[in-house]
Amino acid sequence: MIELILPLPPSLNSYWRSATTKVKRPAQFGRLMQTVRSPITVYISVKGQQFRTDVIAAVLQARANKKLTGRLQVDLVIHPADKRVQDIDNRIKATLDALTHAGVYADDSQIDRLIVCRGDIIKGGQCQVLITELEG
Repeated sequence: MIELILPLPPSLNSYWRSATTKVKRPAQFGRLMQTVRSPITVYISVKGQQFRTDVIAAVLQARANKKLTGRLQVDLVIHPADKRVQDIDNRIKATLDALTHAGVYADDSQIDRLIVCRGDIIKGGQCQVLITELEG
């Protein structure tokens, strides 16, 4: 069993970012260059990268980088930072991906049971995590 206290995960609305870039290439006819947009690039935002860094630090401090390989149950208690209306399901993917990245388990596809609850308001927010290996 692994127990962790993590910072409040960013909402997926602020975790992922996307961008297109302009590139110059030769025009189809002639020697002129034309500017075109490249395909969309999706990346983790600065806020998301900071969350991942914070999760890695918490995992290392708890010595929880076990690279578990069995089937798992993950219990999350999301403690909002304030009274604003928010969807707790928007915070799950960032948490599970960060735990994978931190080496707690090999891949979040190992999770067979996921229980998510909204907790009391805690200044700054928080996420309590309990990971249990399932038998069989």
